Amino acid sequence: MRSGPESSTPQSFDDSAIQSRLRCPRLCFAGSRDEIRYGKEWGDVLVSLAGPLLQRRSELEALGWEVRILDELDHTAAMQPGNVPPLLRSWLLEVYSSTPHTPGAGPPRAWKPPWSAGSREGAAIEEGLG
Repeated sequence: MRSGPESSTPQSFDDSAIQSRLRCPRLCFAGSRDEIRYGKEWGDVLVSLAGPLLQRRSELEALGWEVRILDELDHTAAMQPGNVPPLLRSWLLEVYSSTPHTPGAGPPRAWKPPWSAGSREGAAIEEGLG
């Protein structure tokens, strides 16, 4: 019998057990109307992405997550190119800035980019963010 993450099902995986081991910046986001209703062939299931983020926002932020809710957007609109890249860009700039960490505002800013200062890779990434 296999054990470990590869043998876990989504229902049995306890993500709370690993939260303290995560050391990288973390972002979760959804549109405020991000709910998907599946039809009868899928059991009339309602999947709400925004609901759990809103309900557990304080808990998620205490665990180091940055939570962003995109006002008035459903799932399809929230995932459009006009919304995701600007959101990621602003978050990445905040994460990699020298701004001091504010409790409840995401992970500590001491985490540094994986590229070295002055490197070609870093310059290309920063140019893409600029």
